[in-house]
Formats: sequence, C-alpha cells, structure tokens
Amino acid sequence: MDEQQKSNEVVVRRRVLIGILVAAVLAVGIWAVWSGRPGAAPASPSPSSAQVPDAGGQTSTPAASSDAVPPANDPAGRPAVDPVAPSASPVAGVLPEMPAVGLDSDSELPGRLTVSLEKIEKVQGEARLPGEVAGEALRLTVLIHNEGSESAALDAVVVNGYYGEALTPLETLTAPGGSPFSGSLAPDGESRGVYLFRLYPEASSDVTVAVDTGQGRPAAVFRGDAR
Repeated sequence: MDEQQKSNEVVVRRRVLIGILVAAVLAVGIWAVWSGRPGAAPASPSPSSAQVPDAGGQTSTPAASSDAVPPANDPAGRPAVDPVAPSASPVAGVLPEMPAVGLDSDSELPGRLTVSLEKIEKVQGEARLPGEVAGEALRLTVLIHNEGSESAALDAVVVNGYYGEALTPLETLTAPGGSPFSGSLAPDGESRGVYLFRLYPEASSDVTVAVDTGQGRPAAVFRGDAR
C-alpha cells in the first residue's frame, strides 16, 4: 500500500468517527429536550394520595395526615381562624340575661335599672322602610327607670322580639309611632322607647321580648301571651 492510499484511509476513518460523535450529540440533545417537556412523564403519586388495597381487594385512599400545615396568615397579617358556630338560641349566648318575667312585670337589672313594658298595643303596622311588611303589629312602649346614682347611656339599647319555644325572631317595623331610646338617663329619671314587631296570628300566644340596655348588663327578658 502506497502513502497516498494510507492517507486516504486515515481521512475516511476520521470522517466516520466525527459522524458518529455528531450523531451521539444530536441524540443526547433530542432526549434532553423531549424529557423536559411538561407532561412528558407521569408524576408518581404522593404518599398521601396513594391508594392502598384492603383485605377484599378494593382500593381506598388513606386519610390526610394529622401533621398538616395550619392555614397561613391572610395578606393583612391577621392569623387565619376557624369560623365560630352561631348560638343555637337568638337570645341565649349573646349576653347574660335576667330570668324571664311576665309581660306585665318589672325586671330589675344591676346598676339599679328597672325595665318594664309599660304598654302593649295591637296596631296596623306600616311598611316605611325596605324589607318591612305591613300588617298586624305589636307596639311596645318600653320604660326604663334609673334608681342608681350615675347616669345611664341609652344610645346602645336594643329591643328584640321572638315567638314560640324556638325563639323565632319577629320582623321589626318602624311605624306607626316607633321611637327608639337615645341620649342618657339621669339618676332617678325614667325614659321611654317605642318598638314595633310584625305579629302573625300563630305568634301572639307566646311572645318573648329581650331588652338589652348595654354596658355589659344582663338583658331584661319578658315572656307571655300577647293575644
């Protein structure tokens, strides 16, 4: 074999080797691109969601771990809290309350305040505000007497009406003659507020009235037949 033939064989071998290397590099690149595509390979199930066969051959999902991370704070920085279940009774649980008395009795509160229903009337209620329904109504004149030595604020007084054993709330009205408490009550003074509640026939035989005078005092509660 002369020198020219040897030189040609070397060149051919080099070209074959370079071709093999180029093909290998291209194959590796294509595999890397393919494997990096989203969804190219199915994700393995997490331990918490893996299904475990039971004795009968059925599969079930184990319960979540009790070591779950608690909810994070909200964007305002307040810690997340679980919602509080509402009270079963619309009266009980909101504030302490005095024992219920009859509709025509007095309820004596701490601080020497005495609350009573001075007048109970049946009137034709008028719908003046959105959501009000005209019809037969119970109009209550609530009297508060301050026998203490300090003035009592009346702006926070709230009067609510209910009926039946379940203490279902009565709908409120503002007319005719509604006049809620306001201002303050001086020692040895008295003040009146007028409140109206829509009264259906089935509700009048068992009515409960709760008068909350505020300032942490127990609510005065009256219950009886308003027919």
